Amino acid sequence: MAKKNLGPCSIENCTYYNVAFRQITELAYQKCQETNMLTAYSYLEKGKQLCHLHYCAIVEFKHNQNKHKRKKKLKEQGSRKKNLNNVESQLLKKTTSEALMNDPTFASKIKTLTNVLYNKQRREGANLELEPQEFEKMIENMSPELKGFFPTMVNAIILKERSAHNKQEAKKSIVALCYMIAGLRNKFVNQLKTEVGLYLATSGATWEVIDTILSLGYSACSKTIKEYRKKIQKEHTIKVEQYFIENKNILHIYNIDDYHLIHEIRQPNAVSTSLAKHFATCVAKPVDKFLSVPLIFNGISIYNPFNVEAPRICWYLINKYTGDRIELLTIHNYNDNIVERKDERSMKGLQLIGFKEQNLHSIHDYLNALKIIISLNNKTHYLNERVAPVVADWPGQIFIRKAVYMQTLPEFQSVFPQEIKSFLPMLGPLHVSLNRKEHVMLIHHSFFENLFHFVFGKNKKLAKKPGPRNIIINVIKDLQDFGSKYATIFYINSM
Repeated sequence: MAKKNLGPCSIENCTYYNVAFRQITELAYQKCQETNMLTAYSYLEKGKQLCHLHYCAIVEFKHNQNKHKRKKKLKEQGSRKKNLNNVESQLLKKTTSEALMNDPTFASKIKTLTNVLYNKQRREGANLELEPQEFEKMIENMSPELKGFFPTMVNAIILKERSAHNKQEAKKSIVALCYMIAGLRNKFVNQLKTEVGLYLATSGATWEVIDTILSLGYSACSKTIKEYRKKIQKEHTIKVEQYFIENKNILHIYNIDDYHLIHEIRQPNAVSTSLAKHFATCVAKPVDKFLSVPLIFNGISIYNPFNVEAPRICWYLINKYTGDRIELLTIHNYNDNIVERKDERSMKGLQLIGFKEQNLHSIHDYLNALKIIISLNNKTHYLNERVAPVVADWPGQIFIRKAVYMQTLPEFQSVFPQEIKSFLPMLGPLHVSLNRKEHVMLIHHSFFENLFHFVFGKNKKLAKKPGPRNIIINVIKDLQDFGSKYATIFYINSM
């Protein structure tokens, strides 16, 4: 069907051509008269044509005006309804909040618990309390409203039929649950989550894994863990420096040893052949009621000017270290029932000076490890002209001893720092005991192999180099009481 209205538009200077056109009918002309549109467009007549846009603006002016009014009215009504809902919501929230504050319900106690744990962490800087009895005392002392809250949680979660041990272990989980609930209410109560994240990072978990556990609500984010680790390191350094400033006149025994983190994946990949880590650790333990020893006393140095004197060592071994003194070297049996060794093995007062990833295989390795102590001395001056005994294994004491001696030579004085003369290396009784037994075992291996077969049978095999805790090594010290009679019987049966 062909179009009747092909234009053009009757409005002067109209630029619309490729649009629909509409004719001004009798009804359309009446609408223009009712809205007084003909005063502006007096040249419009019946039968003429208008483009669609001008037709809507002129003929349907009243219809469009009413449409805009209805939209505006609906918008105003929606805005008033929204404001009314907000007011009602605020009133309801305020009423609920006031009711929780005045009524000791579970919700109000959770709010109080959150405030208590927040103050403990953020304002008092207290450590995480995971012991159920101490946790209960802590929250009740901080807020009397929480009296009976923890027992209520225990009775609601733990079944009465469970054993006493399982109940005690479950209480520890409830303590963790209290921290988690408080963390959900206030994100700044994140002490438990931070500890969990720190443990994951120490265990070798990647930052992506920690962030994944964060989404489950059980850990802090990786960024928080990184900042927390830096804070721990900084606070520990300041703490150790302050300790040695306050106790610079007390004698300390140092220990440098290696630590191997071998519980890792050892299968080679495209990057490395092993993920095992090797660390050098340096610790110091104070000797109570003993003042530090000066390096030079009455003009006499602590060091032997002849360095190592073999005749003197032999004389002391023959005339001093006999009988029961050998028994004093057997200290590798770390049994808590040995009261005589309890103070010696106590970790009380032990200071971790440094922990560095490196090997301990040469003089330079041990020199780098000693620089951990020297760097601390540069700030505290606790080693100035004082002796620093260093207990180490055989490689440790021999390499440190070489470094101390080489520092006295003119050609090496620029290589070794002056502070190294304060270190007095010694082989610890533990290492003497282990080395003594291992050495005897290696020299007389055939004898102990026959003894091993005599005790355990011909089918059992004795290792070429048994560990220090092996029963065959421990039987060495009992050979003194074995007696010639039993030794003869053993010798005849082993032939």
